[in-house]
Amino acid sequence: MMSTTLPTESKEMHPYTERFNQLEASEWALDPSWLNQLRRAGIAHFAEKGIPSIREEEYRFTNLKPIENQTFDFCCGAPVADPGVSQVQGFCFDQLDAYRVVLVNGQFSKDLSDLSGLPEGCIVESLNEAVRNREDLVQGRLGTQVKVDQSSLAALNTAFFGDGLFIHVKKNLILEKPIQIIQLTANGDEGSNPVASHPRLLAIAESGASFSLVERCVGDRDTAYWVNSVSEFFVAPNASVEHLKVQEESLQAYHTAAIQAYLEQDARFTSHSMAVGAGISRNDIHSILDGKNSEAVLNGLYLGQKNQLVDHHTLMDHKQPNCNSHEYYHGILTDDSRGVFNGKIYVHQIAQKTDAIQNSRNLVLSDRATVNSKPQLEIFADDVRCTHGATIGQLDEDSVFYLRARGINEARARRMLIHAFASDVVDRIPYQAVKDYLENILADRFDPKD
Repeated sequence: MMSTTLPTESKEMHPYTERFNQLEASEWALDPSWLNQLRRAGIAHFAEKGIPSIREEEYRFTNLKPIENQTFDFCCGAPVADPGVSQVQGFCFDQLDAYRVVLVNGQFSKDLSDLSGLPEGCIVESLNEAVRNREDLVQGRLGTQVKVDQSSLAALNTAFFGDGLFIHVKKNLILEKPIQIIQLTANGDEGSNPVASHPRLLAIAESGASFSLVERCVGDRDTAYWVNSVSEFFVAPNASVEHLKVQEESLQAYHTAAIQAYLEQDARFTSHSMAVGAGISRNDIHSILDGKNSEAVLNGLYLGQKNQLVDHHTLMDHKQPNCNSHEYYHGILTDDSRGVFNGKIYVHQIAQKTDAIQNSRNLVLSDRATVNSKPQLEIFADDVRCTHGATIGQLDEDSVFYLRARGINEARARRMLIHAFASDVVDRIPYQAVKDYLENILADRFDPKD
């Protein structure tokens, strides 16, 4: 198969296009032509657009210049470091009874994963393996929700993902246990460039099927790296998918992600985005409600400290009548951290009887911390109920006084109010093991040490 060499139009594009040409001529040379065409479309779009800048409206408050200025080693083949089983087990949530999947630098690790007892009718495997053996399931879906022209970062993932995870749950199969995904990033030898990985997830729930994913994104502590992931969910009629993501990367790392779900009639999708790590993180979470009576719920909690920047951009795209969407995002910011929330509800003319709620609340615990919140409604139907609200403020001093009047010292009173603020989102998580873990993070950051 002949490869197409793409021109390098500017100096900063050189490492991306050069690395792509190397991979296409070597590791990807025997891949299906449709897949390499998709990759070429990705690198062509990225070469044209580059890393998003603050001149773009969608990135007004999110400066990705540190990513653009950093030189990365693009890890698209075998991981540069292979952790042991004991290290991976240390990243699993205690007391969570789940199947285990491990991705190292975006590459599926069969040796570190534990899928014993997975019921017949549920496929959980390497995306590479699915491309080879299940082309009928993959080809018509991969890259059809998160398209290359949707975002230059998603286009970069499409160009460079070397592997990832494929999940397929057959008709009417209900997976009783969640699938726990450990998304681990490991840098190479000392002195090498930071790693950039591009994990890819393709998940399909056939009609009447139901499953849950618990994803934890971690990496080398106190080191720089970049995780740029894309997840596509296809939820068939009467199916249900729940995705819980805990992002706790190194505070020197960068985390950019696109998550998109396509819902058919009577389908349900629930997303929980818990962002506590990374120096810069950006999550684009979209739900396409393209079937009558479908429902999407997006929950989010983000904690900012030091110089962290945490950005969530969401879209609820109502394309059919009688659909419901609900969003609840809470942010807690301290030190010099910054939070960004941009949530859009789009209601097409045909989507009568839409019921959509969006709620963004932010707690600012430092005079130096900032939040930019922008709720948006675009409604072209006339028989709908759509509401949105955004608040940014400090702890209510009347509430602090009320607790102190009952014998609670000030530091503990403030801690109680912070926990109560976070619990509105944390309590929506269905797994006690994850809730306990997040409570411990809140305690470490905000509890008094006396």
